[in-house]
Amino acid sequence: MKTLDEVRTYLNDIPFISCGGCGISSLSIYRWLKKHNKHSKVTLVFLYKDWRNEQYINNQNILRNISTGEPGAPSHACLYIKKKFVDEYCDNIDTSEYKYIQNFTEEQFLVRTNNNIGSWNPSFDRDNIRDIEKALKIDLSDILT
Repeated sequence: MKTLDEVRTYLNDIPFISCGGCGISSLSIYRWLKKHNKHSKVTLVFLYKDWRNEQYINNQNILRNISTGEPGAPSHACLYIKKKFVDEYCDNIDTSEYKYIQNFTEEQFLVRTNNNIGSWNPSFDRDNIRDIEKALKIDLSDILT
């Protein structure tokens, strides 16, 4: 795949990628951009609706090194690219329905969060991770299936 649009289209075709797989999708896009040296101005983003505010606070404390607990899934994970919130489905997400926006650059935080499997919606079949690796020619071996 040669363009970000091709990557996003591929990921969007995976069943339930937006229902429990958005963290995997965000990491995959980020690593594809990194592999192609297009990641310098990209930020990882977690979006939280009201009912996830405790998770936001937990994740914020972990990011600030106040807590050493396990990070958990947000309401949605995406990337911030060229002043737009981008995921596999949308190239300009409307963030008005979210109460908290958490920007971060720590790729390993996203890995840790993705590996807290029980915090994500189980609708996404994590067996798709190995197919994503092959299709995008990226390494996701640090992500649990």
